[in-house]
Amino acid sequence: MLAVSDKFKAAIVAPSRKTTVNVRFEVLDNDAWLDNTKTATSQASISRLEQLTNRVRKTQGALASFEPDRWKLDGSFVIPPRPEEAVETEVGWWSSTFCDADGYFAPAEGVTITCGTLYNAAGLTITFDPAANEYARDFTTTIYGASDEIIHQEVVTDNTKASYRIERNLPLLFRVQLDITRWSTGQRRAKVLEIDFGLVEDYGESELINMSIINELDPTSATLPAGELRFVLDNLDKRFNILNPTGLYYFLQERQRVMVEMGVDIGGTFEMVPAGTYYLTEWKSDHGGLTASFTARDAIDLLAQGTYRKGRLEVVNAYDLIEEIILDAGINVLYTIDAALKDVYLLACVPLVSHREAAQLVALASRAVIRLSRQGRLLVERLAVTPPVGSIDFDNTYTTPSIKLDPLINCVRVDINSYRLKGNAEVYKGAVVADGESEVWVEYKAPCQNHQVTATGGTLVRAEHYAYASKLVVSGAGVVEITVTADEMEQSKTIYELRDDDRPIAEPAYSLEISNALINSQEVAADVAAWLLTESQRRLNYEIDWRQNPALECGDIVAVEDEFGVNRAARITRQEFRYSGALRGRTGAKGGLG
Repeated sequence: MLAVSDKFKAAIVAPSRKTTVNVRFEVLDNDAWLDNTKTATSQASISRLEQLTNRVRKTQGALASFEPDRWKLDGSFVIPPRPEEAVETEVGWWSSTFCDADGYFAPAEGVTITCGTLYNAAGLTITFDPAANEYARDFTTTIYGASDEIIHQEVVTDNTKASYRIERNLPLLFRVQLDITRWSTGQRRAKVLEIDFGLVEDYGESELINMSIINELDPTSATLPAGELRFVLDNLDKRFNILNPTGLYYFLQERQRVMVEMGVDIGGTFEMVPAGTYYLTEWKSDHGGLTASFTARDAIDLLAQGTYRKGRLEVVNAYDLIEEIILDAGINVLYTIDAALKDVYLLACVPLVSHREAAQLVALASRAVIRLSRQGRLLVERLAVTPPVGSIDFDNTYTTPSIKLDPLINCVRVDINSYRLKGNAEVYKGAVVADGESEVWVEYKAPCQNHQVTATGGTLVRAEHYAYASKLVVSGAGVVEITVTADEMEQSKTIYELRDDDRPIAEPAYSLEISNALINSQEVAADVAAWLLTESQRRLNYEIDWRQNPALECGDIVAVEDEFGVNRAARITRQEFRYSGALRGRTGAKGGLG
């Protein structure tokens, strides 16, 4: 459960309540924020210039310093980390020099961002120091093209906002230069937290027609479902029309980030909680053009968009293996892995599957689940059994919760995998057209080792060999024929079986079969079987249509009231939120009979 105030907890279950939703949509280029270099006129020792384009626009609080009145003891300031500490802590760029008592810098202080190639942007957003409500009062922003021509220049005087937007199309930009000549407060360093290549749009009550979110969690990692966000916006201004030359449609891209917050009125103000981070997949201007519809999915969906080819015939710990899979996917999300996975040793012979399927195999074999925090961090963790963190009672449900009983599982059978040499064979033959150095992946039907590569018509520059694939770099000028011979390995299996026959005689029982290529020891198989047998005892499947509580997450244990007045503990496996002026939704949960 998300951390919320007591006022939130009371307001969300009150007979009368007011809820709200905010959708933050980043209309930013997906590559420009990564593909750039930065320089600054000067830097303080705590400055972190590299953070200027990391899409983080919020610090944990105003950062204390020895600037006059910059270290108030009212709880609103925090001590910044040393340069080598807490690398994820957001600081942004700080100049080394101070402005004078009237806020003027002489000469100007500022930063320059140079892109690796040309990009199109829907505008530019500069975030100064919102936590301390400080900003550049006078500054100049100059945007250059590839030939150093000025695409746009904006000279700003008497700015009063901690975030400044340039709202115009900026085609083929190459370099952005920000020169700050006056600060909002005297005797201060210049500070810039973020510069975005595009616009960050917030849509709330007046623009949001409706919104829905579905998040799911499989407590046994038998599946790894992705969360989905759908929302519809008012489009009366035709901002999302395809033919609007000054609109945003031209700048929409798959994988642009969308963040959602939900909140409840706690006495004149809304207390907001994060509701998830998603990535745009579909968009359209609806019939008649009065609304625009969007679909976005979370980072689990991003994991499905590439193949993991680096499985190998060696035993590694589960922590290192799943970290390798996440990094190889290249999805640029933060992650946290349960340290307990360092004590689980698996065969790293992952077959040719998506990164999503590969991560799921590791999670199941290490008795863990994969989910996303509401802030978008990928979490690989073991679920704890805790007392209920909340409740769903009849005061907040629209109908009596429906309950279905899963089949009784009294036996789990887990395959234990091993490999033996089948023989040396030609495992690949094909050709690549090379123009200088060319990189190619070749794949094999069975796991292999001791690879030998022949490149006819060219030169093999280097090779990385894995169980089911090899990454080859060949050089040549034309067709290069590639032949790979290797020792093919043959898979064999034994079965570990765990039974529990303590059940009602009249009730039929079933077996659960687990085939996971990474399980290669009886110890791991026994742990997995015991875990699944325990989880299978949560046979009560709840479906609850109710007012919803956005502080509850998939994986939380809640007390669910039934028609006999019993509050049974159940783990949330599905959260569905719907909003169209008010919040409601459905919750799926699994609980035991006891």
